[in-house]
Amino acid sequence: MIRPLASVLVLLATVTMADAVEPPSPPTYGVRMENTWIPMKDGVRLAVTLYMPHGAKPDEKFPAILEYNPYRKDDAMAAGDYALYSYFAHRGYVCARVDIRGFGTSEGVPTDREYSEQEQIDGLQIITWLAHQSWSNGNVGMMGISWSGFNSLQMAMRNPPELKAILAVDATAELFHDDIHYIDGMVHIDEWELNMDMAPGMTGAPDYTLDEKVLDPRFDAPPWTLLYFKHQHDGPFWRSPVRPYSEIKVPSFLIGGLQDGYRDSIPDMLMQTKAPIKALVGPWNHTYPHNGDFGPLIEWREEAVRWWDYWLKGRDTGVLNDPRLLIYVQHWHSPDVTLKSGPGEWRHEDSWPPPEARNSTL
Repeated sequence: MIRPLASVLVLLATVTMADAVEPPSPPTYGVRMENTWIPMKDGVRLAVTLYMPHGAKPDEKFPAILEYNPYRKDDAMAAGDYALYSYFAHRGYVCARVDIRGFGTSEGVPTDREYSEQEQIDGLQIITWLAHQSWSNGNVGMMGISWSGFNSLQMAMRNPPELKAILAVDATAELFHDDIHYIDGMVHIDEWELNMDMAPGMTGAPDYTLDEKVLDPRFDAPPWTLLYFKHQHDGPFWRSPVRPYSEIKVPSFLIGGLQDGYRDSIPDMLMQTKAPIKALVGPWNHTYPHNGDFGPLIEWREEAVRWWDYWLKGRDTGVLNDPRLLIYVQHWHSPDVTLKSGPGEWRHEDSWPPPEARNSTL
């Protein structure tokens, strides 16, 4: 069963939807999809799918929510993207799903690594482009899970003026210790990395371009796997794409799972970041809170609308009155592979570590 997050907040006697000055935006619009191009300054065009509110008045303006990753928006991710972004489009947001250069339908040569300087430069140009479209109110949010959560944090570290808020799920800036390659210093370059090395060879769906002019730069790009094997210790290579959490000035909604490999980032950001932070941590793995393999699962998207409404539409939804952290504290249970939901309790904290926390030496 998927439980509404609002009911969890009610049980904790925190700010609820009824207490908010304004309720979250209701599902007022239909959804219209548009595929187009975003031009970069070097002439490369990045492919974008816009999930737009349908039935708007001619002079109506909307904020944009960006997701930006290499995972092929036109085939592999299309169904999941529609389910997620139509929810926000119904409520008055233009959601932009962009393929990174050299992947999927986007033009250009693949970047030389994940989270490259080129990827981030392109990201800044995408944000500016979205803010200046005729339908835009000038405000841009950025969100995503995993890769697109990572680069949401990275864009927030650069603090572009049009980026008003982010929502990062299962993401971190600790690329050596927390990321998939060398979790806790142990090499994990396997199926995922090999898949990323092969992905540039597949051009955009549904009509695959087969001419040499398009394919040669993709096939000739050096494989990331060999590069990562050369950097088996933490150092400048892993730290160069990111900046300290303390440099983030963009309001950040962070969602993490206790069974996810990137869970350390949320307490780190709570301690280091001065920008407004809202954090949600549940018993999930590497997934959104409403569709994990292990629960309790919760419906988080209405809470996301409250967040976006405040920062992108200027609606006082009461999010600044919320506790900074809502976390599920798991209770012991005997091992059971059939268990779908673990015993525990929700609790909220306004600081981290909690005032009553004590260190123990084992």
